[in-house]
Formats: sequence, structure tokens, C-alpha cells
Amino acid sequence: VTVTVTPVPSSVQITTPPDSLLSKGATLQLTAVVRNASNAVIAGAPVTWSSSNTAAATVSGTGLVTATADGIAAVSALITATAAPGVTTQYSITARQKLASLLVAPSTANLTTRGSVQLTATPRDARANAIPGLAGGITYASNNTTSATVNSTSGLVTGSGSVGGTATITASLTADGTTATGTSAITLVPAVVNTSGTSFVPSTPVDIAVGGTVTFNLSSLAHSVIFDAAVAGRPADVPQCTDCSADRAFSTAGTFPFICGVHGASMSGTIRVTP
Repeated sequence: VTVTVTPVPSSVQITTPPDSLLSKGATLQLTAVVRNASNAVIAGAPVTWSSSNTAAATVSGTGLVTATADGIAAVSALITATAAPGVTTQYSITARQKLASLLVAPSTANLTTRGSVQLTATPRDARANAIPGLAGGITYASNNTTSATVNSTSGLVTGSGSVGGTATITASLTADGTTATGTSAITLVPAVVNTSGTSFVPSTPVDIAVGGTVTFNLSSLAHSVIFDAAVAGRPADVPQCTDCSADRAFSTAGTFPFICGVHGASMSGTIRVTP
């Protein structure tokens, strides 16, 4: 006669040291030790796992805990290991996102003098997840205001120098005892209007400073550039041509709309000139 004795769990203990999860998706492997009434370890005893708050952390069937919390505020979950009915133990886990880096977009930008670009900085944790609720504390600064200035709170960059100038815009954020920075490289480039089919490119206004020059590159289709005759200080029109370029200087501040004399008002653009 073969007698099989099945060990009866009497207690279960999680032996993993206390820890905090500081980024969304961070993991921690828990280990449970099951013992019988004589305090002997029951090798291979099955254990089931559960989390009291899956918005803070989840747990797999093997005891792998994964942080799910958003934001820098700590949230907690109780991880329960069950070896048998009534034989359980719990492990308290704290999860949150801790600031590790600041991602600035775009990371590079070409601007005309008086042109602008909006930078966006995103706080991230150690696993490069965005951290909600921190963007309001970000500040911006330019290392070369003769080439580009930046609004210190909004991140709006404006070209302020001559073609070829460069500046590095640094975004900075201090939170939770950590300072993170990110940068965007700005280069000042000539103001150019190109054509694509029957459209001027860019379709948005081109910004330049008084005294600046815009180069009009007209493609293989026949085009011309006709400025609004009602606007004082406008430069000379660009006569109809194909595969040609023409420079026009703007010596007066103002807004200068233009159209293609061949394709009419449906092909239009604007030059904005500021002091």
C-alpha cells in the first residue's frame, strides 16, 4: 500500500525586501515561502497572487509586480499571496513616477529672423514614460539671445539675429528633489517661399525683420508673384517665369499678401515684416 502525504500549508511569507517602484512599468519580483505546521518549507507549494489596487500595481501569477501608477504622488497596493484558504500574507507596495528626464520637441528647428516655433517639454520617468501634472513648472532659457529668444514659461522661440546664427534653448524642471533638463538647437536660415504645383510653400505666413530678404523659388510651372497694390512699402512684383528664383527685400514693417498672377487668388501667401 502506497500512502501519499500531502503537505498542508500553515503559513506563507513574502521574503522580498520592501521596495518602491519609481517609474510606470517598473517591476519587482516577489518570492513567497510556504511552511507547514512544523515550520518546514513546502517546496513547490502553489501560491496565488492578487493586488488590492491595480491602478497602483498589478501582479502576475508568478508574483511579478508591475507599477501602473501615473504621476509623482505615491499610491499604494497590497499584494496578497495565498497558499491555501485562510493561509495568506500581504506585501505593501508603493508606486509613483519620479522625474528622470525632460524631452524637448522639436529637438532642432530652423527659423527665419522673426520667425517662431513652439517648443514642448515633456517630463519623463526612468522608463521614458510621460509624467502628467508637471508641465506647469517648466522654464525655458536661450544661451544666445542675439540669435533667438524664448518665452521663459511658454517655450515660444523667436528668431532675433541674422542668417547663420544659432542658439540652444534649454528647458528645465525641478521636482521631487530632482532637476531635469532638455534642449532644442535653433538655427537661423534664409526666408524662402517655394512652389508646389499650384501652391506657395509654406502656406503659413513667412516672418522676417525689417530689411530682410525673401527668396521666391518658382518651379517648372509658370508662376509669378504679385503683391497687393493697396499695401504701402511692398517690393516689386516677380514677373512670370519658370524654374527661376528672385529675391525681394522688405524695408517697411507690415503684412504683405501676394498671389500668383498666373493661377490667381487660390494660390496665395503672406510675408510678415516686423521691426
